[in-house]
Amino acid sequence: MNIPPDAAELKALWQKGHPVLPIPEDAREKLLTALGGECHWIGRLNAARLSPLFGWSDNDREIVIDLLLVLRSDENRFVGPWALGALWEMVPRDDPRGETVEAWLTDALASGSAGERARARLLLAQEARGTLRRTSW
Repeated sequence: MNIPPDAAELKALWQKGHPVLPIPEDAREKLLTALGGECHWIGRLNAARLSPLFGWSDNDREIVIDLLLVLRSDENRFVGPWALGALWEMVPRDDPRGETVEAWLTDALASGSAGERARARLLLAQEARGTLRRTSW
């Protein structure tokens, strides 16, 4: 999967406090395909990492969350923590899946791999500082 060339620029805007960005038409299919596992692990990782940055349609958002739930148990040790991070940002707290994501984050802190523990600590630190981007629907 080729991440659009402006992905770094979009991420920089996001980190500066920009609102949820519209997803470029040419990137939508590529991101959904990558999230579905139809690419190299680096493509899956980047698709998971970029997913919370975009304002998905209601239907696409549900598809993305379902695909991220599957990627959470990806065979690659780097993809799962990034999928967990995207889920933590995208799944609303009052959604029943939010409890599952929260349990996974707690498990990652307690007994996850080094990558999972590091990602979980970072997410919780960002949330405590108020810098974590929680998608509001």
